[in-house]
Amino acid sequence: MSTQATTSPSSSRIDNDHSNTFTASGKAVVDWETPGAEYQCLVHPDPRNRHITFEACLENDMSQRLSFFRLRVPVRHKHLQDIVLYIHIPPDHIASIDWTLQYDAADPVRTKLSSDITRLRFNLHKPVQLIVPDREPLEPKKPAAACVIRALESLATALSVSVYLEHTTLSKARLQSIADAVQSGYSRPVPRYRDLHRLYKGIGGKSLVLVDENDVSTDSEVGPSVQVDSPPSYDEIGPGPPMPPLALDSPRGAGADRAQGKRYRQCSGASTQNDDSLSSRPSKRGALDKGSGLAEAAADEDNVLPPWAHRLFAELAEVKECVVRQSEIIKDLQDEVVKLRTQEKTREDEYAVLEQRVDKTEMTVADLDATVTQHGESLADSEDNFTALWECCDEFSRRRSPELEDMREELRADVMARLRNALASP
Repeated sequence: MSTQATTSPSSSRIDNDHSNTFTASGKAVVDWETPGAEYQCLVHPDPRNRHITFEACLENDMSQRLSFFRLRVPVRHKHLQDIVLYIHIPPDHIASIDWTLQYDAADPVRTKLSSDITRLRFNLHKPVQLIVPDREPLEPKKPAAACVIRALESLATALSVSVYLEHTTLSKARLQSIADAVQSGYSRPVPRYRDLHRLYKGIGGKSLVLVDENDVSTDSEVGPSVQVDSPPSYDEIGPGPPMPPLALDSPRGAGADRAQGKRYRQCSGASTQNDDSLSSRPSKRGALDKGSGLAEAAADEDNVLPPWAHRLFAELAEVKECVVRQSEIIKDLQDEVVKLRTQEKTREDEYAVLEQRVDKTEMTVADLDATVTQHGESLADSEDNFTALWECCDEFSRRRSPELEDMREELRADVMARLRNALASP
């Protein structure tokens, strides 16, 4: 017989009972209904020998109540090693929660889980979030992985999601705590679950935004329309304003001449003297044509560079060296961040395993307490029976004591009579 509970919004008081703080996880099967009322179910991930994992986290402190739910779905990726895609169900997306114990599930669900199944149904006012690797295309390795990805994309549009769990994953008290926490209206997401940068060994994750094929716009692209004028044709473009004269002794003028392949030359003396010196000096191209060599041409070019240009080149070389050093430092820091994130993920996995062991230990202790209580009740019943038997014996001895005394006197008289007769006979 199934036991169903549907919770309603509770009062606004925040429960500070730390006994409701827990993290639980276990095998799961999920089904949902798309906005078009199409029923779908995901039983097996890829590869099939693994399973979908449901994780529930509930935390309470003195000021707020935190909760988070997610599904871990293994998928074989074409380029990356086997990865896990996440379905995040933040508490602010949930309109209501109801749960059912000993749910009569379909045969595929029973085959994957067990005979005793708990159903946890999320009624949403915002769809769940599909988390995938950042900066990596979502390319499945085989058709089975592609089917799983398409199913998760459909799940990311659903507003009614049911998660089927083994009955040992969440107790009745914890199910009620989850429902009360979420529907109180004061639950907030657990920060460490919303941090997507630590996922996928430092690559980071992102929420996959699904776009309707009939609508080319996305939420991030919607905005006010901006009218862009087309550029004018070439015939419509008139001559631009004249360039201001550049002083030859200014750094900007010399740099402009060098950018055009010209060599900076300082003026000294009259124009006729400059013309004679210019006509008698071979050009850089003429020197190269006459076989002076690249080294001689470079030396000639260095001789005409002003001092400030040499200083700029020296400073530029220092800047490049500094950039290289900073790049190496940044690379080391990035490697350290990846290492720390990997260690953090390992610690979280170990913490999850320890939480599962603690939960199993708590259940074992509860069973032992029940056994001790049962034995105590049996011992109390035995003591009551012994007391009743003792009272019965006392009552029997009180009733039979006069009769025994009479029988003793009769027996004594009979023995004495026989002795007398024996003595009197010759």
